[in-house]
Amino acid sequence: MEQEYSIWRIESAKVLGTALRDARKHAGLSQTSLAEQLGTTRQLISRLEKGDVSDQLLLLLRVLDRLHLALRLERR
Repeated sequence: MEQEYSIWRIESAKVLGTALRDARKHAGLSQTSLAEQLGTTRQLISRLEKGDVSDQLLLLLRVLDRLHLALRLERR
């Protein structure tokens, strides 16, 4: 289900992926066009949107949780 894109509280890699996917769609971009603009591959964009992220990002999310901090994304 697509959330109205405003502010996302990122508590997991899956939530981050969903936020990225919804923001990309809101911008009217395909995975391929976004990847081309960023100089990367559509496969990498797909992985990010599925929550398949690096160990460092997963560790960051765990550290934030342990320290009772939140990572938020908001439209600028």
